[in-house]
Amino acid sequence: MTIQLSKVDTQIRARVEKANAGREPMPLYYSLVPVVLPPEEGEEACRDGAVLVHSGAPKQNPALESHLFDLLAESFSEGATAAQLLSSLRLDLDSPKLSAGTVGKVLTSLHRDGLIVKEGKARLTRWRSISISSNLLQSPPSSDSQ
Repeated sequence: MTIQLSKVDTQIRARVEKANAGREPMPLYYSLVPVVLPPEEGEEACRDGAVLVHSGAPKQNPALESHLFDLLAESFSEGATAAQLLSSLRLDLDSPKLSAGTVGKVLTSLHRDGLIVKEGKARLTRWRSISISSNLLQSPPSSDSQ
């Protein structure tokens, strides 16, 4: 087994290569986070260091992701299928060549980040934005029983 590390923008990509044939695993992405280490015995000054923190894959199309999220939240409060979102995006962005695959990848990314909910399977899958229930925003009931 080999672990290949490469730099992608501000992240480090780790890809595991196995000796046996099979499906290629998804790469893992990490960010370097600086840390200050305490001085070791005999040292007076602190030392600089870094820690690898799992950060997820870099965003491929942040503008499309943002537009799609806003579209779900504002125009499709009850949710929408990928086909409905695709046709709406093609009109909004004046981009007739926008593919279903691209929209699907962005929806999956938003779902993985916990920003939208996936309901159903296959062609019946509906995507909707996560809304905070008005009950959660209300103050907790007061307990007058003493």
